[in-house]
Amino acid sequence: MALNTDFVPKRESELDEFVHNFDARVTASPTTVGLTAADATAFHALVLAWDAAYAVTKNRATRSRSAVIVKDEKKLAMVQKLRELARVVQAYPGTTNEDRSLLGLTVPAERQSQPAPASAPAATAARPG
Repeated sequence: MALNTDFVPKRESELDEFVHNFDARVTASPTTVGLTAADATAFHALVLAWDAAYAVTKNRATRSRSAVIVKDEKKLAMVQKLRELARVVQAYPGTTNEDRSLLGLTVPAERQSQPAPASAPAATAARPG
């Protein structure tokens, strides 16, 4: 079984929760994680468009093939922007692991230093036979 390392949830209900958390935190303080107010505003607009389209498809009375197509298009645009912003956040030197965790992004593993070996390796030469 392959390990899923993608931070973007696959299930739409989980994605909905994820993007609302990310949106709220980025909108509140974009510069602390290397983003601009314009980045936050653009992402927020995509989340609102996703919300409207997702709501239509969750209701049996309004769900249709065309509504699902619209929802999928809004989802694609939102996830593309999410990945773009996440790359900026991950690369920004001021982003802490706590920031990453609160945003739902992957927190890099702490590097473990390896202790020096107790003894030097022994070198032996093979004689031609």
